[in-house]
Amino acid sequence: MKKLFALVLCIALVLTMLAGCGVKTKGTDTGTEHEKVPITLLSLSSLETETNVVRDQLTKAGFDVTLSIQPDYGSLFTQVDARNYDIYLCTMKVLSGNPDYGCRSMFYSTGIDNDSKVVDAEVDRLIDLGASQLPQDYEETYAQLERYVVEEKAYFAPICRTMSSYGFNKNIVDASTITVGQSKYLYWSQIDYVDESLRDTRPLVVCNDRVFGQFDPLTCDGTHRVLANTNIKMLELDDNDNIVTNRALAYNYSIGEGNSTFYFVLRDNVGFYTAINGELVDTGEKVGAEDVIFTYNRLRNPDAVPGHQVYDNYACISDVASVTDLSELENTVDAETGKTVKEILEAGLPAPISELVSSKNATNNAAGKYEVVKVTTSTPFPQILNFLCDYCSGIVSKKQVESINTPELLANYDPTKDTRYGDAQYLMEGSGKQNTLWCSGPYVIKSMNDYEAVCERNPAFMPGTEMAPVIKNITLKYIADKDASISALRSGEIDVTDNVPANQVQVVESDANLGLVSSLINGCIQMKFNLDEDHITNNEDIRKAILYSINQDEVVAVKNGLGGKCYTAMTMLKNDNDLIPDPNKVKEHLDNYFASLG
Repeated sequence: MKKLFALVLCIALVLTMLAGCGVKTKGTDTGTEHEKVPITLLSLSSLETETNVVRDQLTKAGFDVTLSIQPDYGSLFTQVDARNYDIYLCTMKVLSGNPDYGCRSMFYSTGIDNDSKVVDAEVDRLIDLGASQLPQDYEETYAQLERYVVEEKAYFAPICRTMSSYGFNKNIVDASTITVGQSKYLYWSQIDYVDESLRDTRPLVVCNDRVFGQFDPLTCDGTHRVLANTNIKMLELDDNDNIVTNRALAYNYSIGEGNSTFYFVLRDNVGFYTAINGELVDTGEKVGAEDVIFTYNRLRNPDAVPGHQVYDNYACISDVASVTDLSELENTVDAETGKTVKEILEAGLPAPISELVSSKNATNNAAGKYEVVKVTTSTPFPQILNFLCDYCSGIVSKKQVESINTPELLANYDPTKDTRYGDAQYLMEGSGKQNTLWCSGPYVIKSMNDYEAVCERNPAFMPGTEMAPVIKNITLKYIADKDASISALRSGEIDVTDNVPANQVQVVESDANLGLVSSLINGCIQMKFNLDEDHITNNEDIRKAILYSINQDEVVAVKNGLGGKCYTAMTMLKNDNDLIPDPNKVKEHLDNYFASLG
């Protein structure tokens, strides 16, 4: 009996010692026998599928993963700001189709979205070098940057490339007019009906998954789809990310020698419209150079409005001005062709440039009188042209914005009691407030309530040309739940949605009344690391062990093939960079980490 008691006591002591020391585990793929490494994975409920795959991959590799799933981006970034994570998943879309957009704000030491807190002189150097180069020259620079931030330093881990799917009622909407752009949003002005007689009588009903908060392009809050369609840009992107001038304010553009001066010749057939009591009203104001200059100066000034979200992309602009001396265009050489800037700007104009005017009211393109705007960047930056395609750069009225956003208001702005240009409450039915938005784009937003918003074709947007919208009225229906939006599409409640979730693609494909268009886009689901010193992901070996645990093919497979592989958010690049999961590297870096603990 004593021997039995002694044996039991011995076993108990051994178990106690094991409990005190922590149980060592072996990662099934790595063959590494270590304690599980605890990490907190922060993510969104809308990314639940991808998050579960990543969790399983990390668990298999030897990590003890605690999930923190947030219902929306507001809640997610509250946790990011509080630093309550080691790694987090989020989406990224490169809206302007250029690599600088996909890296500067996220990795540059002063980037507005650099919530990982990357501070690395080599990263800054490569970003600045790529920014100074023309597209034919920057591919290798950005390929080097990608390799540095992913595999050399593990500041970033790719989860998968995004595939975008648009669903539409093909009995109502002309299928040939629904296209998925690599970067741009769906433009309502490109859509037409199967029955063209419906253009002026039947509203096109489009799904919108966010509540509108702010219509100022600098602080866009859930209004990106509207802003992309209600404010004209200097330039546009086509579906393949080529810079074009269709539906843009510029007829033509030219890059001066040195890649730091940019010239734009403006159309004279675009005007501002507004809505009062739900009816369109002509403001009588043309869109002109003074509005462009005002808009771009706001973009580059971080203090232009409270909550400015996009100044990072435009901080390089050092000057914006009208050109009134024709000899400047005649004596400046275009960087890409060797021709004069005047020759480039004149191609295809209604009449050759005979006079440069200093007032938008003096323009007469048919008589050769034009406005030309010159944008100068502090360093060579050809990619500024891409940023001038982004909805955030939509042209606003100098006269109207200055009348609302007075210096006194901005200096003492209190969001709980003050209203400024772009506040959605101006448009809310029953608010008792008069709408102050002036729209320069193909559509004008007229009114909104808790369920929908109503827009109408801008009569002053290139009237009588093929670039004027054909459908007169657009209704945006608020449906936050993606599955519910597909039910609404199938029932005929909406005509178009630009956000078909992966789990509903087969449902749309199998419905005889619906059409589906899908394409990989310039966007990705990405993992970002918390580099704070008090977090385990400050350790480079831990980050690399996580990095090489990720298998993108498994993520895409779980999404039924509705995605692709990526290396960074700069998915428009054409190089051979490829992240391959590697259990041996996971083992190596976990071994290095535990060895460093002594």
